[in-house]
Amino acid sequence: MKHLLAALFCLLLITSCLLIGRFTPPLLSADEHAHLIRAYTLISPEWIMHAPPGQSSSAWVDPALARFIRLHRQKNRVLSQRSSGPVPTEAELQTSGQLQLNKAATAVTMPAPGAAVYPPLAYLPQGLALGLAQAWHWPVVVAYGLARLSALLFSAAALFIAFLLINPSPLQLALLTLPMSLFQMASASLDGFINSIAVVAISLHLASEEASSKRLRKLHAGLLFCLLFTVPARLHLWPLLVLPFLSAHRLKERWARLSSVSLITVIAVWVLHVSRSTIDLRRTGLSSDVLHTTVQLLTHPIELVNLLVRTISNPQLLSFYGRSFIGVLGWLHLPLKPPIVYLMMTLLLGLCTLLSLLWVYHQPRRLLENSRLLLVSLALLSGVSIFLLLLLGWTPNPTQALVIEGVQGRYFLIPALLIAFAVAPPQGDLKRLPSLALSYGTGAVMLGISTVLTLHVL
Repeated sequence: MKHLLAALFCLLLITSCLLIGRFTPPLLSADEHAHLIRAYTLISPEWIMHAPPGQSSSAWVDPALARFIRLHRQKNRVLSQRSSGPVPTEAELQTSGQLQLNKAATAVTMPAPGAAVYPPLAYLPQGLALGLAQAWHWPVVVAYGLARLSALLFSAAALFIAFLLINPSPLQLALLTLPMSLFQMASASLDGFINSIAVVAISLHLASEEASSKRLRKLHAGLLFCLLFTVPARLHLWPLLVLPFLSAHRLKERWARLSSVSLITVIAVWVLHVSRSTIDLRRTGLSSDVLHTTVQLLTHPIELVNLLVRTISNPQLLSFYGRSFIGVLGWLHLPLKPPIVYLMMTLLLGLCTLLSLLWVYHQPRRLLENSRLLLVSLALLSGVSIFLLLLLGWTPNPTQALVIEGVQGRYFLIPALLIAFAVAPPQGDLKRLPSLALSYGTGAVMLGISTVLTLHVL
């Protein structure tokens, strides 16, 4: 029954995202154009981006794909009021979509500094789709649609594996089916796939707590693989790197400890290298020496704490974090309607939290288990890291800033899921049919509501 319910829910999720994608114009997701450029580097020899003189970090891409991205990006910039230029005509957009990808064509350079730090392997679904389309000389619009579909199917498959490892609670499924979560999963962006892989990583960790030695080896290897994808693409999830050491401690085998250290080494080398080579000229005043700025901030801890407090206590920013966590679609220019929807969704999340905590009435002490407190600690560290990374990477003059800029609510999805895992009922309870039915039934209702709200905006 567990397999059937998990499969049915994932099929509903795929259906919902396909429906949302059907009514979503190309590249409407925030920074989707940069993600598509970075995905193309998976099939090109340029894994490390270059920086032309006087420009941001860029990548060489197929000219047909470049024109498609340029026109749709311009259209979305104008519609989101980020640019005052003319909107490309419908004829121009359609013509650009019919151009064929061709590996023999002379590549052109396109800037994508926001995605430069992400490893190309994190775009495996999109890269495979673009590679297949280029090999068969398919039109760009077909390649883009295939990239969307591939990312969605890979994401759903990863979630299915996670649900088989650890039965989900109502709160976990509610978070995964928020309008913002569905919108990102329906696009060709990085979020859907990487968030799903992160859920698998957490599930692998939890499943390893009571696994036999033979199964623990497989779970440890799977955890290393998932974190290799997840952490470089979502740097605020660096606290998850402690998880392989916990499974290595249970295994008590040398290769497990060495592999855990090797994982951190590989990720650190990658991040340090691309961070130093990435040039971002999108905003003036951004730090050009991240290491030096980091040292400055850490040597003035009181000022740093005050900056965090000012940011978190700002009413306007708090409201934006909450709304963009639930769903502010497009280039952050398509809020859900009517505005009272945000209150309704908050109440529904609260209800799902209560449903997930019903077990505490009978077993209150288990809520303070070390494994649960660990997940809460990882969530808090990850949440604080979001602010620190945006301070270094997106806030002008970070050592003199009044608030931290660039933080969006959707960045907190995995920290929220970590807390949802921490308060979830014991697996022994979730294995029972009534509990499974409650979880997947609640998730299906949330999925239906979020789908309707998302389509209403689009």
